[in-house]
Amino acid sequence: MTKKEIQLLFEYDTWADLKLLEVIAALTGDQYRMDLHSSFGGIQGTLVHILSASQVWLYRWIGKEPEPLRIENFPAIEDVKKQWDTYQCEMVNFLQNLTEAKLNTPLHYSDFKGNTYA
Repeated sequence: MTKKEIQLLFEYDTWADLKLLEVIAALTGDQYRMDLHSSFGGIQGTLVHILSASQVWLYRWIGKEPEPLRIENFPAIEDVKKQWDTYQCEMVNFLQNLTEAKLNTPLHYSDFKGNTYA
């Protein structure tokens, strides 16, 4: 995969994320927090999970110690949007500094259970 391809996928992901957040912004707070008995509870849990996973991988790529986000820190859609904006800025910065050489370097990391991978 090339840097150009990654950039294109990130741009699409950003567009899709903004569309999703736009639709979810129309929900009431109760609808946003409602437990739908899905894998991550509902809309709130699913959004926090997606954002957390995205941020964890970014932090692994830049060598920063990741920490999963906690659902209770995102009681309103505005809280998710604010963190999403921060993530987007960090990702743009990462992509601007990404080189083809870095893309071809193995990534070594540990998961939250301490298992190591490359």
